[in-house]
Amino acid sequence: MAKIMVCEVCGAEYGVRQGFKGDRFKPVHFCSEECYNKFVEAKDTTPFMLLKDYINSIYPEPELIPWDWIIKQIKSIKKVYDIDEADIRLAIKYAVEFEDYQVDQNLGLGQFIPRYLQPSKEFAESIQKAKKKARNLPVVEPVHITYQPKPKARKFKER
Repeated sequence: MAKIMVCEVCGAEYGVRQGFKGDRFKPVHFCSEECYNKFVEAKDTTPFMLLKDYINSIYPEPELIPWDWIIKQIKSIKKVYDIDEADIRLAIKYAVEFEDYQVDQNLGLGQFIPRYLQPSKEFAESIQKAKKKARNLPVVEPVHITYQPKPKARKFKER
C-alpha cells in the first residue's frame, strides 16, 4: 500500500514520490511547485522574516551575524519592552536611515533598542498625523498649460 501525503497549502492528496521538495522547508510537504511558492511567499512576509532580512541588509558582513545571539536578544527585547518584531524593525530602521547610525558588527540589537525605541515611535506617529492631514486636504485639479512657441523671424544684420 502506497503512502499518501497531504499538501500543507491546498490539502490535496498525492503519492510520496509525486510531491515537490524545495530548497527551504524540507520537512513540509507540497503537491506542486506552485503550492511551495505560495508557502514561501507567505513565510517571507512575516514580521520576523522582515526583521531578519532587514538585519541582514544593514550589517557590514551579513555572513558573520551571530543569529543565535540575535534571536535571543529579539525574544528578550520583546518580553522586556512589550513590543513586537515590527517595532524592533522600526527602531532599527529609524536609527540607520534617519539618524545615520553606523552599525557595529560586534554589537547586537542593544545598540538600537533602548536608545531609538521612543524616537522611532514618535516619528511613526508624526507620519500618521501627516497622512491624516493630507487626506483631509481639498483636492486641487491640475491646470494644464500648453506651450506654443512663437514663430521666430530671422533678422539679418548688415556688416
